Amino acid sequence: MFNKGISPPNNLKIGKDIDIEIVPVSLFKTNSTIIKDKSTGDAILFDPGAEGNRILEELQALGDFNLVAIAATHAHLDHIAHVGYFKELYPDTPFYLHKNDLFFLTENPFSRFAKRIKAYPCPIPDKFIEEGEVIKIGNLEFNVIHTPGHSPGSVCYYEPNIQVVLTGDTLFKGSVGRTDLIFGSEEDLKKSILKLLQLPDETTVIPGHFNLSTIGEERNHNTFIKRMKNRNSSHCTLHDSF
Repeated sequence: MFNKGISPPNNLKIGKDIDIEIVPVSLFKTNSTIIKDKSTGDAILFDPGAEGNRILEELQALGDFNLVAIAATHAHLDHIAHVGYFKELYPDTPFYLHKNDLFFLTENPFSRFAKRIKAYPCPIPDKFIEEGEVIKIGNLEFNVIHTPGHSPGSVCYYEPNIQVVLTGDTLFKGSVGRTDLIFGSEEDLKKSILKLLQLPDETTVIPGHFNLSTIGEERNHNTFIKRMKNRNSSHCTLHDSF
């Protein structure tokens, strides 16, 4: 099932045993995403950026579950502000993050937003994930793709069986993540986008904010990607998120 506020593409292939719930939270409309394997009850939570109580309600509405993992696409505050909320409730559930974003937990350059989204102190990850690792949730296997550019530790999570990739703030519908923030890099982002373009066209893209897409749609219509192909991306519009 999908959150009513977001319309999935018609070619979405998740099968009868998978629940996907996308919960846009805070003023930043961060897509906090729950994916549950109904055949085992195992669930994973991506990017709990705010409104932990609301995310928990959506998780509980899916029935009995075992929260196996909490995973962040990157460590900007709007994606991790309520990791601490869930770690208090589920202390044995591991929190996954790439080590290159650890700076944001210890220095927090976006602390001015903390009160606005009622941020919890974010714990140090239980495990630092790397390119090529696999997070197993029930019968699902999420492949970690390191995609720096928006932040040095940005990652995407690709599940080939249900053909879904969670791209965080690397790739959006019609745009890409901004690179003008601390430790951002447009050159790294270009390389990361090329990695994502290796995925099948029918792969559903669940971005860190706003509407869903597919790899094929972005390959054919994303302005940044088109200008990359023409070796002229210097004036591309970047997504207005942090």
